[in-house]
Amino acid sequence: MSYVSQGLISQVSSGVSQTTMTDISSLHNNIRALLPNYETFLQGSYANDTAISDINDVDIVAVHNPLMSLLTGSSQPSNLFYDIKNKLEANQNYMGMVTIGHKCLTVNLNTKQADIVPAIRSTAVQLNQYREPLIIAQSIRNYPKTHLANGQAKNQRTNNNYKKLVRMLKNYVNNWNLKNIAPSFYIECLVYSYTDNSFGNDLAYSLNNILSHMVGQSFVSTFTTVAGDKIVISQNEWSPQSFIAFRQHIANKLPQLNAAARATSETLANSYFRQFFNI
Repeated sequence: MSYVSQGLISQVSSGVSQTTMTDISSLHNNIRALLPNYETFLQGSYANDTAISDINDVDIVAVHNPLMSLLTGSSQPSNLFYDIKNKLEANQNYMGMVTIGHKCLTVNLNTKQADIVPAIRSTAVQLNQYREPLIIAQSIRNYPKTHLANGQAKNQRTNNNYKKLVRMLKNYVNNWNLKNIAPSFYIECLVYSYTDNSFGNDLAYSLNNILSHMVGQSFVSTFTTVAGDKIVISQNEWSPQSFIAFRQHIANKLPQLNAAARATSETLANSYFRQFFNI
């Protein structure tokens, strides 16, 4: 058992506050009310409970429902992006705040941002038990509910330690300003790739073991997304160049985490732990 204090462990492993959860729920409900011909649900780190405390954006999937469009007297739009933009900006609270990107629309509010992902259900492949894949940006297959279910199941199997370790590594990335080479989604996939018995109750020790393996010779780089639909490290996803840069950063800082996990006093353990997380 490591001597790292529970206060420090909680600082880097806890999720978002109840206030933030209430704000995000309210935002989602407001947007849902303005899109009656869409099924909307949260996805991403907030929905998956792997977000860290500084979260200021939320991802919302908006699946177009042609039947609901008929019931509400709205014809099926030729472009979902503009349909959603028009519906939102018809409300004074969102007027002039919506911009269209390649994969999503962004609603820029005072203190937070909502990325709305327009989607349709695939008609070209058989849908799974979660009625996925969804198709976004005309051709990209997406499995948000599969991802959510797989993550929840792994967290239950690991005594709720899986998501804590994801948040710990995300805090490391955030504290060292590494988001450009280690996006949040891929960090979650990396941690998910480890076997359930890798996630012990001593979080400092477990993270040290996982990262020691990740920078070692036996690491296998062909792990998949949490949904299992594609390989993560590839030129189309987490580029090998970015992953190597992230791995090297971990390798350079890892001796501090190793020392924290093996220290024989709380003072030493906390000091090394702070150095590793840059806190």
